[in-house]
Amino acid sequence: MKRIGTIFLAILLMVIVVGMLTANGRQVDPEEYFADPQTIALAEAMLSGDTSRMEELVGAGADPNARGTDGMSLAEWEIMREGRSALRTLLRLGADPAAPGWHGGTAMHLAAQYQNDSYLRLLVEVGGDVDAADGRMARSPIFNALMARRPDNVRFLLEHGATLDFADRNGVTPLQLAARINDFDHVLQFLQFGADPLASDRGGATFQSAIFSSDPDLLHPGALAARNGIIAFLEAEGIPLDPKARR
Repeated sequence: MKRIGTIFLAILLMVIVVGMLTANGRQVDPEEYFADPQTIALAEAMLSGDTSRMEELVGAGADPNARGTDGMSLAEWEIMREGRSALRTLLRLGADPAAPGWHGGTAMHLAAQYQNDSYLRLLVEVGGDVDAADGRMARSPIFNALMARRPDNVRFLLEHGATLDFADRNGVTPLQLAARINDFDHVLQFLQFGADPLASDRGGATFQSAIFSSDPDLLHPGALAARNGIIAFLEAEGIPLDPKARR
C-alpha cells in the first residue's frame, strides 16, 4: 500500500506541474525548466511554433532529447504545456518518446496519464514503445494509464501491443495493479484478454489476494458485477479461488 501511495503522490505532483506550465497558456518561460542555452532557445522556438528555427537549432547541435528540471525532457515539457504541433516537429527532429525524463519516466508514460489521448496516439504513431520501462519501478505506460484511471488509454495501449504480463521490479503486473486499486472492470478485461491469473509478485501474491480483499457488500453494482464475472472466469478455468472470494 505504501508503494501505491507513492505512485498517487507522483501523479499528484505531475498535476501540479501541469497546472504551473499551462496556467498562462503558451506564455511559459523555458528558463524556469532548462539551463542549457541551446535547449532554452529550442524551447522558445517550440513556444512560438517556429519550425524553421527548431530545425536550425537542432542542425546546429541543440539536443531534442535534452533534459531539465527533475530530468524533464523537452517532449514531456511540450506535453505538459499542451502543445501538439511543436511536439510533432520535435519528434521528427529526433526526440525519443521512450527517452528517460521527468522523475525517471518517459514521454510515453506521461502521455498515458492524460485524458486527452492525442499525445499518446502521436507518440505511438512515430514509433513510441508501448512497453517502455520507466527508471523508477521499471513499469510500462499501461501502469500509468491504470493509476490515472484512463480506460481509453489502457485500451489504446493494448490495441497497439502492450504486454499484459509485463512485470515491474517487484513482479507486479497490470492485472495485479488493477486488483490493488480495485479496478474490477480492468481485472476482468485483462483476464479475458489472456493475462496470467497465476502470476505472482516477489512476495508470492497473485491478483486474487488484492481483488477479493474488498467487502462485496460495499461495492457499487458495476464493480460487484465485475467481481462476479472474475469469479466465474476463474471457476471456468479451473483456478482455485481465494477463500475471501466466497464472502
